[in-house]
Amino acid sequence: MPTLDHFYKQYKNDPNAVVIMADVDNNYEKANAFMKKHQYVLPVYTLASNIPEDIMDGTIPTTLVFNKKGELVFRHTNTANYNSTGFRDYFNKLTKE
Repeated sequence: MPTLDHFYKQYKNDPNAVVIMADVDNNYEKANAFMKKHQYVLPVYTLASNIPEDIMDGTIPTTLVFNKKGELVFRHTNTANYNSTGFRDYFNKLTKE
């Protein structure tokens, strides 16, 4: 979670990038309390509808990256290092397309 929060801080003012965290286990209050307790600034959103199963199989956490056309271009289940050079380079390339 710390690397995702740091990643969000890096891109929150970039008009070509959107970083969100969605509460997929329907416990927004718990998720929001966790974020506040750890002083994370990444906002938590609730879902208006279910994410299609072919995109989100229920594994938490799951990282989804969409390009500007709305196409899923990256999917990773379980924890990830969002500050790795490889991921950051990949994301920077997407924001330039």
